[in-house]
Amino acid sequence: MLGLRRPELQLGEREGVDARAVEPGSPVEMRTSGAPRLADRADHVPAVHARAVFDCRCVQVEVHGEQTKAVIENDTDAAEELIVHHADDPVVRGAAVGSPVMVFLHEGLGSLALWKDFPQKVAAASGCGALVYSRYGYGTSAPLLRPRDPSFMHEEALSVLPRLLDRLDIEDPILFGHSDGASIALIHAASGAPVRSLILMAPHVMVEDLCIRSIAAAKQTFETTDLRRRLARYHADPDAAFWGWCNIWLDPRFRDWNIESEVKQVHCPVLAIQGFDDEYGTMQQIDRIAEFATEVELLKLQDCGHSPHRDQPDAVIAAASRHVVDTRS
Repeated sequence: MLGLRRPELQLGEREGVDARAVEPGSPVEMRTSGAPRLADRADHVPAVHARAVFDCRCVQVEVHGEQTKAVIENDTDAAEELIVHHADDPVVRGAAVGSPVMVFLHEGLGSLALWKDFPQKVAAASGCGALVYSRYGYGTSAPLLRPRDPSFMHEEALSVLPRLLDRLDIEDPILFGHSDGASIALIHAASGAPVRSLILMAPHVMVEDLCIRSIAAAKQTFETTDLRRRLARYHADPDAAFWGWCNIWLDPRFRDWNIESEVKQVHCPVLAIQGFDDEYGTMQQIDRIAEFATEVELLKLQDCGHSPHRDQPDAVIAAASRHVVDTRS
């Protein structure tokens, strides 16, 4: 099945409550201000979510333009924060039911909220549905159970992401990754999982000295400026989000991290985007992808740093839309 089935939400009382205050395993209901209520029992969960009951504790979903959170029991004490823009929702104008779904994988300090309205814009322009979520330790998703180790992107790509796609019945997605999220997309595609195509912004396939210097500078900025306060707009625990990212990238064990061998196993179409002013990576990153993968288009942008979707949004949306059209033909 292509695309994402639409759940039928049961509307209920509208009231605010903090997801983190609810213990897993309790007979709870989760409500957010101005959003429908979902219960934590399988018989109260819409059919599209029934298969997620055992894997997710807290999910955030947008359906028909409304956002909600559902607290769902699990045995792993981990959760994903989700926003789903269905192909026939008003926020994704022009997409038809059954259209491909873009799955957005955020950067190392990103979250669902930090994408802002970019997923809606690019999905609408390309006629796709969109799934946006925060990985563990980011946004309002569940905290990490342990510090990250050098295999953390493989864990996300080979364990977390496949379960998430399976629970939401998303097959053959377009993975739209940024930075760490782009690397996760590459690893997932290299595993042989069904992926329609990859759109990669500022991907990492190896660790460059430039990146380490910039993260060390970011560490100093976090310790001496209001960066923590600014990150708090997008993360329930900005300290955990920052240090979870910073500490593993500056860990000496991570210097040998390299996924060039995985890139050689990527056989779906790839659009790789890099800015000339990226402070975390050079053009070698996407040039290596073009060298090792089988079907790659490169977009190299002037006046663009590590976040092409913020620095050059029109160019990124136009290229992504063309890419989707090309992969459909």
